[in-house]
Amino acid sequence: MVMLIAGDNAAVTPQGTALLKLLDLSAGEALAAEVRAKFPLAQRRIIVRKPFIRMQLNALATASPQRALQLVSAGAGLSPLAIDWCVQHPEARAFELDIEHMAQKRRAIDQVAERSVAARIQCIQCDLTDPAASVRALRAEGWRDDSPSLWVVEGLAYYITQEALAALLHLALSAHADSRAIVEFSGDQSALCGSALHETREYHSLIRQLVGAHALTAVDLHALASAAHASVERCFHPMEVERLLGIDPIHHRPEESAMRIALLAPQSNR
Repeated sequence: MVMLIAGDNAAVTPQGTALLKLLDLSAGEALAAEVRAKFPLAQRRIIVRKPFIRMQLNALATASPQRALQLVSAGAGLSPLAIDWCVQHPEARAFELDIEHMAQKRRAIDQVAERSVAARIQCIQCDLTDPAASVRALRAEGWRDDSPSLWVVEGLAYYITQEALAALLHLALSAHADSRAIVEFSGDQSALCGSALHETREYHSLIRQLVGAHALTAVDLHALASAAHASVERCFHPMEVERLLGIDPIHHRPEESAMRIALLAPQSNR
């Protein structure tokens, strides 16, 4: 669903676009159509979050080029982020982590990418609610904790507990002082204005029914950072995201969305 709604914003290289064309996204078509028809704010958030995360990744890599050499996508799903990154950064390695789709993703990457790119991408099937096992799997595939990493946690925080997310981020950021994590999440909905609150509740209810969850996780960012021994360098709401991307806004104040994108650093960097 996310890849279908993101459309042209989902990939930035020919190889990334080819990957999406090769993957079977038909299971998400009905949901994507419903989101387009009923949930304009949710649709916009999906459309803007991928280019904005790429913008932040590029800024982080520019500020410290060694960071670009290890990209970790936690909850990677079918996103073309890793293949795009390795095409754009010829020395980089990317590690995709998820509980499903990784075998399918591996086959597709091998079909659309040159060997020099495909060989630098590892697709790792693991349970991200077990951070220690996830990090062991990363190390087994060549991830080095003595070098900085850029971590992307997109579309995951809704589906695991805040405690599990904090444990994963602690292991991610404690490995190297120059590592950074970009985390997309839902914050507290209680401050949302009326129409945004109604749409958010309806949209989350739909997603809960599809995934069989009692509730989607709402993250307390400062509690998360404290538990992860991390510091919050920036936190963006969708109105800021639209402004920084230079697109006409449909969000006009922070209270129109609970979605946030935070940039976290190891606590020692405060």
